[in-house]
Amino acid sequence: MIHAMNRRGLLIFCLLFLLSLAGTRAVGQLYVGLGYQQGFWVMPNAHVPIDRFNASGFLARDYGKWRWPGGEIYSVSYRNEDGLLLELTMNSRRQRISAESFGGSGLTRRDLRFSMQAFSFAAGSAVINDETFVMYLGGSADLGWMRVLNRLGPKATINNVNYSLLLRQNMVAVSAFLKMVWRSAPDALVVVSLTPYVQYPLQQFDFSFVNRVLNPNTWSEDPDPLLGRPINFGLQFNVDMDLLGILGN
Repeated sequence: MIHAMNRRGLLIFCLLFLLSLAGTRAVGQLYVGLGYQQGFWVMPNAHVPIDRFNASGFLARDYGKWRWPGGEIYSVSYRNEDGLLLELTMNSRRQRISAESFGGSGLTRRDLRFSMQAFSFAAGSAVINDETFVMYLGGSADLGWMRVLNRLGPKATINNVNYSLLLRQNMVAVSAFLKMVWRSAPDALVVVSLTPYVQYPLQQFDFSFVNRVLNPNTWSEDPDPLLGRPINFGLQFNVDMDLLGILGN
């Protein structure tokens, strides 16, 4: 259900932006792209419930740490020869951690997944604008949500178990990025890019509910709320195609 909603939202998002810029081919290029991002975040309070659960003992495998979020990117961007970049993206950053324990029927596994999904509205300007390389410096406003999901089941069949939502919170964030684009020529139909970024959510996420779920008998010994701000930085890789250029050929 969630994936179907994401696909419909992506389609509407792309179509609206394509219609709004359909007449820009004469002065610029309209790119659609796919990519992947890998980041790093530090949230000490997010690990309080995890560490307490790991200390409970009788685990065949402890939970790891939420540190390496990654996910896909869908983008639509307008770029012109003067070095202007306008971009809309729909992106996901998520990480799953797992713990295992022995039960009567074998190993039981519990998965926890922390994720952030957002629509990002970005603008940038080229600080280098050569024939085969462009570097944009820019920023974005990011609107979306943060979630923690949980599932529990036999290890052998855990992939057949659906996640349940523990907590969801709306998110507003700001990002800064340096987008480096490689192309064969200024009017290239396909380009690739690497983009270092940093994202700063304006809200903090409260992990105290996660603590109650994982540690129902001991959560009261920890601070409440358990606030964590998922500041993250990382690297994005994109492949983009000049849609109007391809359709015009």
